[in-house]
Amino acid sequence: MRITHLPTGLVVTCQDEKSQIKNRAKAMRVLRTRLYDLAQAERDAELKATRRSMVGSGDRSEKIRTYNFRSRG
Repeated sequence: MRITHLPTGLVVTCQDEKSQIKNRAKAMRVLRTRLYDLAQAERDAELKATRRSMVGSGDRSEKIRTYNFRSRG
């Protein structure tokens, strides 16, 4: 059994069982899992890029400087 997901071009083949119905069900499970993993990876990459853009490089110019002035007295 070969199943192709047309929007992504992802191809899954399965010939583990004798029954074509069981092979189709197993191939669909594998395809669903791969599509979920692909979507999860895209979300993780997007989140990582967002976080990276929020965090600065840590240069001296970005740091908050505090000055301790001597008090008179």
